[in-house]
Amino acid sequence: MTLHLARLRFALDPLIAEAKRRRRRRRMLVAVAVVILAAGAAAATVALRGSDRSRPTVVLACGPSLGAIRAGLLPTVAHPLSCAKQMTLARASASLGVQLVLPQTTLVRTSNLGRVWAVVSHRAGRKTGATVAATFPAQGVIIEYERPAPSSGSAAFFRRLAKGIPASKVVSLKGTPALVIRQNSDMNRNNFGSVIFRLGGSEVRVMAHRDQATLEALALSILNRATASRNSA
Repeated sequence: MTLHLARLRFALDPLIAEAKRRRRRRRMLVAVAVVILAAGAAAATVALRGSDRSRPTVVLACGPSLGAIRAGLLPTVAHPLSCAKQMTLARASASLGVQLVLPQTTLVRTSNLGRVWAVVSHRAGRKTGATVAATFPAQGVIIEYERPAPSSGSAAFFRRLAKGIPASKVVSLKGTPALVIRQNSDMNRNNFGSVIFRLGGSEVRVMAHRDQATLEALALSILNRATASRNSA
């Protein structure tokens, strides 16, 4: 009997080890997703990629390691993107390939715009995408555009993503699905509040230490101004 139990335990050891490994991997992916979506480190520090037909995958690029992220070294309004270059709004729009539509509300106006940062990615000498971060320092707001968008931006995709992110939910911004993440809800309790949605071929991320209503108002302003610009063209 003792020999039988010893053999059984020996046979189960690899299965137990594999289960522990998978559990650690899931925790790491969730932690990285929270940092990406709640703190806006997406394109430069860690890139989240996924679609409605596949699970999100994580691609590490330049920027701090996961250990540094856990230590609280998150993006700030002063330094929203790793490996980014400061440039004019016009040049950043050219790098992105579309005009950056910024919010115009009682909180944030175009005249409040501070530094603008951009990261352009290349592969085999060809441009493959870009991320731009427009900052409003006095208001503590960051508006990020990533193009091409890393997902379809569908409600179904955001709902799947929300299952692994604390204090997040999917809302509709007058018909546009958006993922909302509450501020100070990540592992470090200091992440930006975020509203993430798709606008054309870009993913837009509105980030600030503000409540949901304020963030949604900023996002709606962007959507409304983009619609007005298309209608007047």
